[in-house]
Amino acid sequence: ETLKDLFQTEGVIALQSGLTYAQFLKKKYAPVKAKLVPYQGGISYIQNPGPNAQQGFLTSEPLVAEKAGIKVKTFLVADEGFNPYTTVLAVRKKDLDKDPAKFTALVNAVRTGWEHYLRNPAKAHEIMQALNKSMDAETFKQSAAAQKSLIDTPVIGEMKENRWVTLIDQLKEFKTIKKKVNASKQFQNL
Repeated sequence: ETLKDLFQTEGVIALQSGLTYAQFLKKKYAPVKAKLVPYQGGISYIQNPGPNAQQGFLTSEPLVAEKAGIKVKTFLVADEGFNPYTTVLAVRKKDLDKDPAKFTALVNAVRTGWEHYLRNPAKAHEIMQALNKSMDAETFKQSAAAQKSLIDTPVIGEMKENRWVTLIDQLKEFKTIKKKVNASKQFQNL
């Protein structure tokens, strides 16, 4: 029923154990009773009988599994307390200072693109499906629905300092970074 249950069950969990979110979950649910194995991609671990689980993207593996007739339950790591920004537009500060209008225009273009996608994803799906023949039109629709709440925020792409503070503390705890850094200097909303 919960992510904690998975880590406390004598089943198999396939994940990339070196990633920070995996370290976070292993510490949060220690001692882990499940057997942790490397994630190899696809849905192979949840196709096997037993209490098995694997990492995946909300917009991909669960949809593929359900299409294959496998009933799945998904859990967001963010709901457990680890919620990094996984996709960011990064620029050098000196470049931003030199031409802020250029980067404001870029952010506005990306934001507008996401707004258009949220209103009508069909054209984007058509292009993506031409590039990714392994996903059919229905799966693209389901993927769009699954990610909508993650994208459609009051200001698309806006970052929050409190979220950065938490992430920096977590990265320092797991020695992903060596020293504490100033959260407010890690991002700039445009």
